[in-house]
Amino acid sequence: MTKHDLGKSPRKLYPIWYQYEVQPTAANKEKGRWHGGLANLIVFAYSDQDGRAKCGRHIARCHWEITRLTRAFPVREENLEHLEPVFQELYREAELSGIAVRFDGWCVNKKR
Repeated sequence: MTKHDLGKSPRKLYPIWYQYEVQPTAANKEKGRWHGGLANLIVFAYSDQDGRAKCGRHIARCHWEITRLTRAFPVREENLEHLEPVFQELYREAELSGIAVRFDGWCVNKKR
C-alpha cells in the first residue's frame, strides 16, 4: 500500500491483548481492599500505540492506575480456541464493545 492509497481503503482494527500491573487510585471505592493487581485487556485497535492509549483511558475510567506493562501481543483467531474460557469471553466482549477488561487483584494484608 502506498501513501496515495491511504484514503481509499478503511483502516483495519486488530485485536491486541495487553496485561498491565495496576494499583487502585484514590477514587477507587475498593482502594482499602486491593493493594494492586493485574488488568488483562483485549482491545480492537489500529496500532499498538492506539491500543495502549485506549487501554490507558479505560483503566483510568475504572479508577486504576497503570504501574507497568507486563505483556502485549496480537490475538490471532486461530488461537482463540486455546484460550481459557474466561479469556474467550473477554475476547467476545471486546468484539462487541471494542475493548474489554478483567481485573484480578491482590488483597491488602491487614495486620492482626
